[in-house]
Amino acid sequence: MGGGTSKVSNGTQSGPVVGMRGGGPEPLTLGTAANSYIRDWDKEFQDALACLDSNEMRKGYAGLAAVSRDFHDQAKATMMLIISELGIVEEQKTHMSLHSGDALVTTYDVLNIIYQVAHGGQASQSWKDLGNELRHSLNLFRCRPPGIAIPLMCLFDYKGFRVLCYAKLPKAEKLVLGWDTALKGYISEYAELHSILAPAAKSLNLKGHKIGTGELA
Repeated sequence: MGGGTSKVSNGTQSGPVVGMRGGGPEPLTLGTAANSYIRDWDKEFQDALACLDSNEMRKGYAGLAAVSRDFHDQAKATMMLIISELGIVEEQKTHMSLHSGDALVTTYDVLNIIYQVAHGGQASQSWKDLGNELRHSLNLFRCRPPGIAIPLMCLFDYKGFRVLCYAKLPKAEKLVLGWDTALKGYISEYAELHSILAPAAKSLNLKGHKIGTGELA
């Protein structure tokens, strides 16, 4: 769900909070949650959206407001720590990076939030890619295609670095449709996804096109 913008401590602007699915029973404050358990941000967000779908507006909007605010605060605090420790050796960092296989970003997994730090400055491809991913997710979320869950997301530009943060999904992520940067090829493993996304594509004024020839099309 969309949110506003905010300012990090050095005056740079963070991106809007975005997502799909979640809200929990009774929203907890960030301080209370930190002392009790690791929150499932995605589930809380999807549950709140489900309340809106069932016309439980007060509960749904309260859940969205709480989880979006707490997610943003947690992501901001961890993002600032990650950026502050980029100059030290990996073994001495508070949070070690993951081996994601993506040469354009460095990835971290902290408290059920995934952080992707772009390599290079504002003119780099990775900087643009992270911004595009947030924007495209927001556009798709507004269409609300059935069966598609877009996680809670926010984007920070901080001290010359761009960081995309999104809620960790409940299952292991697997690319089933799109360009695989590791394989340098187009992946299409879930035929039903095309029909699910077709109405959303129409709403966004997008037309389908083929990539490759024969079985690769």
